[in-house]
Amino acid sequence: SYFAFWNLSLFSKLLDPSYYVRWLSFLHGIVDLTIFFLALGGMLIAPPKARALLFGMWVGYGVYGLFFPFQIPTHDYYHLMLVPIIALSLAPLADMILARLSKQGLFWKGIAAAALLFCVVYPAWVGRSVIYVSGNNYRREPPIWAEIGQVLPRDGDVIALTHDYGYRLAYYGWRMPNTLWPTGPDFDLAAARGVSQQDFQTMFADRTAGKRYFLVTLGGELERQPALKDMLYNNYTLIAEGDGYVIFDLMTPPNPEAAP
Repeated sequence: SYFAFWNLSLFSKLLDPSYYVRWLSFLHGIVDLTIFFLALGGMLIAPPKARALLFGMWVGYGVYGLFFPFQIPTHDYYHLMLVPIIALSLAPLADMILARLSKQGLFWKGIAAAALLFCVVYPAWVGRSVIYVSGNNYRREPPIWAEIGQVLPRDGDVIALTHDYGYRLAYYGWRMPNTLWPTGPDFDLAAARGVSQQDFQTMFADRTAGKRYFLVTLGGELERQPALKDMLYNNYTLIAEGDGYVIFDLMTPPNPEAAP
């Protein structure tokens, strides 16, 4: 069951103090711990009824985190509810600052307005710069996935080592892999649950049974799994290759010219 898979099998993580250190460390990359602790302080100075409401929200977030011991220190979107909680918790601090600021002259009000503008513009500029400097151009994504959907043969089932559990291919290419080959994080999750990993030959045989084609779009992940790379390139024919993808036919003999 879902509860047994994601909770009971990972319960031992909750008994490890390092889990909570990693939780806080991960939060620092999402909201910055300074803001996090300021929000906790804001909750403490809130009016009684508001404080009770905010306290309940913080406790709810904490309990929620205990139910997802694997995702909390690894998946940022599992912390989305923290955004409104922090925003509401900062309101008492903002109210206190504005009350004092209202008694100041225009000069100090102008300084405060400039500081507020800086706090809004600077993170936005940094975020924009990170995307720009990285050189990632996501405009090319749709046509590439559409091409994969067209090139991928339809006369047999597909196993894939691909992005986002196959949903990019499904959205842009209108094809959904029948089976997914595990990535590094999948192996990490299995190890965290105490599941012993099969030897590669057995796992490959089990997962590719009945499959005709093997699609790879995660080239970096394939490099991190040398046994899989050697198996595919040395034993099966590379029938299609394009920008960011390769497709192997699992039912035909190897093509010597396809070796990397």
